Amino acid sequence: MFKFVNQYQSPPQLRETGTLVTGRMIFYVGLAVAIVGLSLATLRVDPVFLIGGILGVLGLLLVFKYPFFGFFIYALLYFLRPGERYESLAPLRLELVFGLMLLAAIAISDALRGARLRFPTDRVSIAFFAFIGALTLCTVFSEWKSESANVVFTFIKLFIFYYYLAVLVNTEKRFLYAYWFIVALTTVIGIEAAVNYFTGHFRFSQGVMRTGGATSYGEHANSLAMYMATTIPMLVYLMQRHRRALTRLIIISMIGICFLTLLITASRSGVLCILAIAFCYAWFSRHRIAYITALVVFSVATWIALPQQYKARYGSIASSHIDESSQGRLDAWKAGLEMFEQKPFVGVGPGAFAAAYLDRHGTWLYSHSLYIEALAETGAVGTISFATLLVLMMLQLRRLGKKEKLPQERREELQVFARAGYAMVAGLLVAGVFGHILQRDTWFLLAGLIVARYNLIEAETAEV
Repeated sequence: MFKFVNQYQSPPQLRETGTLVTGRMIFYVGLAVAIVGLSLATLRVDPVFLIGGILGVLGLLLVFKYPFFGFFIYALLYFLRPGERYESLAPLRLELVFGLMLLAAIAISDALRGARLRFPTDRVSIAFFAFIGALTLCTVFSEWKSESANVVFTFIKLFIFYYYLAVLVNTEKRFLYAYWFIVALTTVIGIEAAVNYFTGHFRFSQGVMRTGGATSYGEHANSLAMYMATTIPMLVYLMQRHRRALTRLIIISMIGICFLTLLITASRSGVLCILAIAFCYAWFSRHRIAYITALVVFSVATWIALPQQYKARYGSIASSHIDESSQGRLDAWKAGLEMFEQKPFVGVGPGAFAAAYLDRHGTWLYSHSLYIEALAETGAVGTISFATLLVLMMLQLRRLGKKEKLPQERREELQVFARAGYAMVAGLLVAGVFGHILQRDTWFLLAGLIVARYNLIEAETAEV
């Protein structure tokens, strides 16, 4: 690697003979230091933490060598959230800390290779960053600054995920890997919730047995239901991508798991979400009458099979009777509009609605509406930036669905992808009438997937 150079050699010749620091050198030196350091630490530190440290160091070194590998590590941390499952890990804030370390490893790796720092500069990405900036501004004037700061930190974690999708998903194979991994992890969470329910670990709430996730990712029944509902169109897209019978059977089984888990959440907003998704597919279908007929038959069959407690729960969607839950929503909406009138530009602060309601009315109550949440918590600044992001996402999907310079099979695949995106946005917008889902990561993960898909197709189109 190194060569001795006499004093008469010129500096350019010296630079050409070798490089003092290489990625391989850092990898092996880092590995050696980590092994020695962790070995010495066994004298004082719990072995569980040491094992976690070793895995973490190896993960970072692998990311340094293979940046996209970090996506799988971070996705596992983000979806499964070991810090919430094991109390001893909670202070480590694994998703945030390890995610930032992964980004640093990628930046250092790029710098050593002489590559420019990769950063998304498309319109959707800029709109996403503007929304995070709006949340940060609203936090400065928040009525509960610590909680608003936590919301901003949550979006920093989301940015890390978004970065992987928008920047590092730069091949067709990587796109499919990332897409499958997101869908698989979400389905695993649904399986976990369903197993808990059928083994007697359900929650009895509002007169019905309900299931929820084991962590904050889908812990609330309404949240879990919407994750299950929005995963179904993603699986429909994968059905179009894969023709093998076994793969399709696996996908159909995953759709069944998501739908079953959605039903046992007893979430009315979840049902509205899946109905809006189904209607969206019917609207874009060439065979609307047949599609709607099949949808009605399936809905009737599902209704007949439902236990009575769920019929009563879901039947209340169309009921004119205002129960306690519905009355609470009406009170929250009225109070939210009053908050917007009081602070029209920056709101009461991201995540601060319940605390603001407590200060004004003496009761802890959430907004129970995406639209009230956006107006009351982030004012005009956050609401406009969020709406801008959604509009740009929809325009990008529209462009994808109308690509002409590609083979017929590719155009059909893009149309199915766009339809899945439309359906997810439509489902969330309808569910948002009754759910405070401004912070729902589905919006932003979908944005990252849209950007990744669009970038790949633009590169493919340029080659045609």
